[in-house]
Amino acid sequence: MTLNNLRARYGRTVFGFLWVAAMPLLYAGIYAAGFDLLGVRRTAVGLPAFLVGVASWQWTAGVIGSGSSLFARNLSLVQRMPARWGHHAAAAVLCESAPLAAILPLAAALAVVRGGLPPPAALAAILFLAVAQAAALSGLTMLLASANVFLRDVERLSAPLTMVLFFVTPVAFAPEVFHPGMRAWLMLNPAAVFVEGWRAAWAGTLGTPLLAAAGLHAAGGLILLASAARFCGPRLARFL
Repeated sequence: MTLNNLRARYGRTVFGFLWVAAMPLLYAGIYAAGFDLLGVRRTAVGLPAFLVGVASWQWTAGVIGSGSSLFARNLSLVQRMPARWGHHAAAAVLCESAPLAAILPLAAALAVVRGGLPPPAALAAILFLAVAQAAALSGLTMLLASANVFLRDVERLSAPLTMVLFFVTPVAFAPEVFHPGMRAWLMLNPAAVFVEGWRAAWAGTLGTPLLAAAGLHAAGGLILLASAARFCGPRLARFL
C-alpha cells in the first residue's frame, strides 16, 4: 500500500522521486527567508538539524492533509479489507514519512562537510523518535479518516488545522519566541515535541522531558488507533 501510494504521487511527475527530498528543502528555504523578512528570531540550530526539523514537520502536515480523506479516497480498497483499518493508516503514515527518510542522509552528508556529525549515541534517539512519531501519527490519521467518513467537513478543516498547528510549532523560529508561560504547553503539541526532539537528537542533547513527551504522544496515538479500529471499524464497514 505504501509503495502504491508513492508511485501514484510521484510516478508521473517530471522529477519523479526527487520531489521526496526537494519538498523539505524548498519549504526550509521558504520558512527561513520568510521569518527573516519578518524579523522573527530563527532557531539557532545548524543547517542539518534545521532540515531534519522541517522534514519532521512536513511529515505531520502531510498526515493531516491526506489522512482525513484516506478512507473516502480508497473506498474500494477499504471495502475489500474491512477488518484491517489500521493497515490503511500505517501505509499513509509511512508514505508521508518519505521526505524525512530522504532528508536524513542528506543532513548527515552536510554534517560531515561541516564537521558536526551526530554522536553515535544519537542513533538510538533518532530511531526512538521515528517509531514514536509514526505511532502518534497513525492514531491521528485513523481519527481524522474515521471522522471524515461520517462528517465530510473534517476534510475541509484539515488545511486550517495545519495552519494553526504551524504557528504554534517552532518549525523555523526559536521556542524562546513564545511567552514563557506558554512554553510549558508546547509539550501538549505533538508537532512541537517531535520537531524539537529531532533537532535535539541530531545534536545528541535529547533530554528526558522530550523523550517522555514523545513516548506519551506515541502511546496516545496507539490508543487512538486501536480504539478507532475496534469501535469505529464495524460502523465504518456498514457506512461504506
